[in-house]
Amino acid sequence: MDENTKLKNDLLYNEAFALAEDNNFDEAIKYCDDMIYNDASDIDAWDLKSICYFAKNEFLEALKCMEKVIELDPNDNLAVICKNNCLLVLENEEMLETLKKLEDLHKVGILTLEEYFAMRKLAFGEFYKQKYV
Repeated sequence: MDENTKLKNDLLYNEAFALAEDNNFDEAIKYCDDMIYNDASDIDAWDLKSICYFAKNEFLEALKCMEKVIELDPNDNLAVICKNNCLLVLENEEMLETLKKLEDLHKVGILTLEEYFAMRKLAFGEFYKQKYV
């Protein structure tokens, strides 16, 4: 990637990341798409896009993006873990329902963003225990 494209994608990434932090995932995804258009091998763009889809509970789309990250860097262990999380959720309807309920509580202001992600982490932990222990 040439220096101009790298600088442009760095600026786009900063914007996308800020949008994702503000829960504006759809807009963040658009910025990620712009980065991917500029450089289809931009792992950061694919990774952030996956995170946005995951946060939106669009696990199949998140999985597709994470598979692209792994294709670009097969040694990215975090991407493998994220891919497995997507697969686990897609395999388990109960987990999907739990995540939807948590998202609803966050949307109406009962859970802060930090509480929402902490509860999601706990839900995954319980799911792992049931499935693998």
